[in-house]
Amino acid sequence: MQMPLIDGGPGFRDLELSNRALLAKQCWRLLKNPNSLAGRILKGCYYKDCNFLEAKKMVNASFVWNSLIWGKGLLEAGLRWSVGDGKSINIYKDKWVPRPSTFRILSPPKLNDQLISSSGGWNTNFIKQNFSDEDVNSILQIPIGCGSRGDNIIWHYNENGQYSVKSGYWLGHKLATTANTSNSSALNTWWNSLWRVKICMKVKIFVWKACQDWIPTKINIDGRGIKTNGICETCNTSYETTLHALWECSKLRKTRDEWYNNNAMTSLS
Repeated sequence: MQMPLIDGGPGFRDLELSNRALLAKQCWRLLKNPNSLAGRILKGCYYKDCNFLEAKKMVNASFVWNSLIWGKGLLEAGLRWSVGDGKSINIYKDKWVPRPSTFRILSPPKLNDQLISSSGGWNTNFIKQNFSDEDVNSILQIPIGCGSRGDNIIWHYNENGQYSVKSGYWLGHKLATTANTSNSSALNTWWNSLWRVKICMKVKIFVWKACQDWIPTKINIDGRGIKTNGICETCNTSYETTLHALWECSKLRKTRDEWYNNNAMTSLS
């Protein structure tokens, strides 16, 4: 029921994922406003010696705190550094390259020099000598000031760098889909065309249920624990599956052909 339309579902929101995206919003506020009342209370209780991103789940902690840690996992998946003067960023450990989903460089560590020149721009020669071509292209595309601003943690999936529940929900669903990808692009195209076609919604729902084999045929009813003989009552020759009930039944096919021929003759006359 929670699968999106393009994947063959009705597109209902995942309530668990929605809750996690809302909790990630509270984590974002704690990260950006550490001196708020809630931030100071939680820091005093749960992460006195570290920052919020380094805080961990505790066995004897409150339900509220452990829920926030759960939401923080989603938030961390989309956080990265926005480069300012580069003084707060570890170039090999921190996430700062705008390249989902790792946000880290791919080249192995070689030197620990500064990537930013004394003039405030990228040290292009150093970068080209010590990083792979893919890393070089990603790094040099990052806009950088003249050292007038410090480094800042931003949310990658919004243009303004601010976390939103909508983008958090989208990222959470994307991560779940990536972990369980099985649909082909052709199948996604077919589902997308079904939901976009201009016909009555109840017809779309019926087609969707038929494709998911959710029509209450005798075989499907048997699968739910209600015993039947499983035989189609229209033709009394075959088991009543979804395919049989909608297409293969001989009597239904005869009736359908007669209806089609009558309508064709009426349109010609």
